[in-house]
Amino acid sequence: MSVAKILIAEDPRALPYVTQALAGYDLRIASSLKEAERMTLADGIDLFVLGIHFEDSRATEFANIIRRSEAHAKTPIILVRILPSTIEKFIRSSTNGLKASGIITDFLEFQNNDEIAPGLKKLAEAYVPADKRIAAEV
Repeated sequence: MSVAKILIAEDPRALPYVTQALAGYDLRIASSLKEAERMTLADGIDLFVLGIHFEDSRATEFANIIRRSEAHAKTPIILVRILPSTIEKFIRSSTNGLKASGIITDFLEFQNNDEIAPGLKKLAEAYVPADKRIAAEV
């Protein structure tokens, strides 16, 4: 059985937390907007996980690119904030608008590192097709 392909576009400082939380899935890591766009076109991605701080805060730009793609018009996009920010209220307001307009599927922010792994695993389980989920740990 194949597992879900998850494209992760995240700031390098937060990437270890995300990859650890989603270990077991077929992870595709994009380090730039150009690379993320190329990977989106080339691969059958099941879920996008975008960090707010990806490539100088270009995650929303990438989310719009994904939504304009016919192949990924309905693919779930999860926006996450792992790193601290000085504009938290603006981020929440903006992400609420993106969610309401259907550009992103969900938004999750973490207050401490202990929340990251369980939070991302729960989101993956909610948005990855059932037949492509990793087996639960025993």
